[in-house]
Amino acid sequence: MSSSLFLLLSLLVPTLMLEFRYHDNREIEQYLLQVSADNPDITHLYSIGKSVKESYLWAPEGSASPGSSSF
Repeated sequence: MSSSLFLLLSLLVPTLMLEFRYHDNREIEQYLLQVSADNPDITHLYSIGKSVKESYLWAPEGSASPGSSSF
């Protein structure tokens, strides 16, 4: 239970610091990369391809053992 609460809080606190306005893909990508870099023990980002505008599409994972999933 405490690890689930820690995971939730670690992902929620950076979210509370977001400015509520339109964020373009570059800003969202930077945010996801920063959250993943700040929490490598519980998060992992998977690149799942590119959009028609050549932007990367990201799938974030929050887990006790991130990066071990087989997508």
